[in-house]
Formats: sequence, C-alpha cells, structure tokens
Amino acid sequence: MLRKEAGDSLFHAIIQQFYKEYGGKNADTDDFKRVSEDISGKNLSQFFKQWLYAEENPRLKISWKYKVADNTIRLTVKQLQQSTFAFPLEIFVQFTNGVSSLQRITINQKVETFALPAAERPLNIIADPNACLLFEGNITEEK
Repeated sequence: MLRKEAGDSLFHAIIQQFYKEYGGKNADTDDFKRVSEDISGKNLSQFFKQWLYAEENPRLKISWKYKVADNTIRLTVKQLQQSTFAFPLEIFVQFTNGVSSLQRITINQKVETFALPAAERPLNIIADPNACLLFEGNITEEK
C-alpha cells in the first residue's frame, strides 16, 4: 500500500535507504516512517496510523448503477468500519465490446459517490483488481 501511495520509484528509494541506514541493525516502525517521509517528501502520519495502528481494516460495500441518460456509472463506496480511512482505490471496468479501463478514485469519507464515464453498460466492474489494498468487501450492481 505504501508503494501505491509513494509510487514505484520512490518506494524503491525508500526501501534502499532504509536498508542502507538500518541493515543489520535494530529499527522500528517510526524509523521506517521517518525514512519514508524523508524520501517521499510526504507527511505519512495518517497513512501509518490507519494501516499499522488502527484496530480494524476497511470494510467496503461498493455498489454501482449504469445511468443511460448521461453515460456514466454511478459508483457508491460505503466504509462500514468504525473509523474512516483515506486511500486510493482502483476500479477496473470491462465492457461487452472488449474495451476496458482502469480508474483510480480517492476515498476519504464514510460514503462517497463517483460518476465514471461509460459509453455503454459495463459487463464487469472489479474493485482493486491488482489486490493492492488491504480491505474486506464486495461490489454489486444496484437493481
């Protein structure tokens, strides 16, 4: 998840710097957080708080409905756990004509609705198709 947050090149730089500083030595999470923030230039306090110190992981209920009138998919994401997480979520959309798209949305509220462009009703929608996010949940079509 840190790799998605920082990006591939920064993530690799973080790992290299961490091993350079702490290889063969004792280190803790705060040491790793400091290196991650130094290399990425980002404040990662919220990231580490929610993914390492929270007592629960996100539980998501995701639903979608195709809106013919404006050629969009209305995608609603509900966080069911007690605390509110902030994270990027990739959505894979596959159409009957063989065309597909991968879209990235940012979740940071308990309930959020997004309008994704779609020229036709999708054949399939998959949340987190590359299994980058630690969560429980499902995605269903609204009837």
